[in-house]
Amino acid sequence: MPNAIVVCPTEYGGHIEHAADTALALAQRPGINQVVLLSRPGAAEYLGCPGEPRLRIVETVPPRRPARVGRVASFLRAGLQILDLAREHARIRRVTRLADPHSVIVLDSSKYPWPDLLRGHRTQRIVLFVHNARPHFDAHEASLRQRVILRLERSCMRKVDRIITHGSAQQEIIQANTDIEVLSVHLPLSTRLDFSNASGGDEHGEAPQSSETDSPFALCVGELRSNKGIEQAIAASKASRVPLRVHGRSEDPELGTELARLAEGSKFSTLDDRFLSRNEFNELLENAAVIVLPYLHFDAQSGVLSKAMNVGARVVASDLQALRDQADSYPAIVFGDVHNPEEFGALLRSAYDEAVRAGRHPSPQSLPLEHDGWDSIAEVLLKTDGHAVRYSPSKR
Repeated sequence: MPNAIVVCPTEYGGHIEHAADTALALAQRPGINQVVLLSRPGAAEYLGCPGEPRLRIVETVPPRRPARVGRVASFLRAGLQILDLAREHARIRRVTRLADPHSVIVLDSSKYPWPDLLRGHRTQRIVLFVHNARPHFDAHEASLRQRVILRLERSCMRKVDRIITHGSAQQEIIQANTDIEVLSVHLPLSTRLDFSNASGGDEHGEAPQSSETDSPFALCVGELRSNKGIEQAIAASKASRVPLRVHGRSEDPELGTELARLAEGSKFSTLDDRFLSRNEFNELLENAAVIVLPYLHFDAQSGVLSKAMNVGARVVASDLQALRDQADSYPAIVFGDVHNPEEFGALLRSAYDEAVRAGRHPSPQSLPLEHDGWDSIAEVLLKTDGHAVRYSPSKR
């Protein structure tokens, strides 16, 4: 009988990896009999064999509906997505009813506006991970769909037993909008996932050939969103004449079209607008001379930065407080004004030249980092008393 259930409706990418690492940490805690990781079809293939007998991956969340072209088709899809959301609540509840009455339900997404319906027993506790305290989009220019999603997410934040987020900046933002206890934990650098068992090239894309990564390059990687500043990175690459590769799936066709236009107009940038497998993502990360984080606004902690620090990569990042807090004393990162392509480009050029001269990343073993924070996250998730570290206003 499971006594911990982790729910992640994203079957690939950083969210499911975070959920899987959380589930693995829970499975190794004393007193845990079994952990169930709930996701969509494809999650098990993406993650590979978890290597933990007390962890089960159950693909009970309904598959995604494909995007439709046209106003009527989009409206119909939106209506069906509401029905799908109700089905998700019901399917998750079906699993939690089979779990220990005192188990913990960990939501790795705030998309569930009626979290009480997820409890199979009234005594089960629900803990919510909030990865982004603020939406990626501009709230003042949000579409109707974006405003509805934001309202549903905030509804979830007001109805769970505890909220956990990464970083004190997000903790302050969330606590200002809810009476629920909000705890802050640092995003760990390490992972328990075995990449040798991960899916490689598949229907989402082929793993890169070694010849593609032989020449030094700067790298922007991950989901391409409007707040990620990819346009600014392309401009900085052009100003500094540093070869830049952009890899990841764009959040909407309009952004993808614009980024493709900018990349085509630059001799120094290339765009690969598609989903990356886990193996491909990590191969690119380890082979890049410099990782570029040109975010325009960002209050969260970056999974890409965490992975970059874990392999000892050089990083050029926007001068944002959230990224500074996350990087802490990491020595191989520099911050600059991403809105100034000449200044940001100069930092990029300097880091790139240093990487080319050195021939490799700084050794992660020589860096003053703590690599294992998943156990402390599991401990916070399983706390049943009121003595966990609570929110306190920042003194910055």
